[in-house]
Amino acid sequence: MNRTQLLLLAWLSPLFLTAQSIEITPFIGLMNYEGDMAEFLVTPSETHIAGGIGLRYHLNKAFALRPQVLIGKISGDDRHSSRNFRRHLSFEAPLFEALLFLDYNLFHPKAKHHYGRTSEPRMALYLSLGGGFTLADARLNTEKAPLDAFPTSIPEPDDKAFFSTLGGSVSLAYRISDRTSLSGQFGMRYVFSDYLDGLSINGQPAYNDWYIFAGVGLAVKIEPAVKCPGRF
Repeated sequence: MNRTQLLLLAWLSPLFLTAQSIEITPFIGLMNYEGDMAEFLVTPSETHIAGGIGLRYHLNKAFALRPQVLIGKISGDDRHSSRNFRRHLSFEAPLFEALLFLDYNLFHPKAKHHYGRTSEPRMALYLSLGGGFTLADARLNTEKAPLDAFPTSIPEPDDKAFFSTLGGSVSLAYRISDRTSLSGQFGMRYVFSDYLDGLSINGQPAYNDWYIFAGVGLAVKIEPAVKCPGRF
């Protein structure tokens, strides 16, 4: 079994678990690349719309598993780097990620009413850590670049488009009804490679690339309604 199959099996593993409840979590937001062609955390001209969907499988009141996919675009330009502006390179890459997160709700319900029912806070604060893979095939623009001055050819011999990815995020959700919550989130993705932008030897091979996402979303419960005992 190869690495891709193992990651896919891990991503689908929540389907085989018994969850207390399940939420579908569509979201939309903005994405930025961080690497050799980006000097700041956010570069407005290199910020792109991204969106995706996930499923949150609540294992208990505190923990949940959440497989999700995200589709977007990243880009970078040496014009935004004080170190590399004379290199005259830029890139764009469509991006697809599939990650499996473990969510921990810091505001998970603890107190119980005298009827024995657990109180459900309207707010949830999720800290999430997960892993999976990212697909991003960087296309470099070398029209104005002094290619003869580079250490190696472009595209580089070891360039790739598949990346193992570690993701972390924080999200704040507010329950607006029994089944629906609104949320805002911020996440960072670290790829275990320096080739997210298509450069390594011709850039800074000692530092790997990463990207960030910030957005808003919904969480909608999809478990069947529970009937009260003795009611039909």
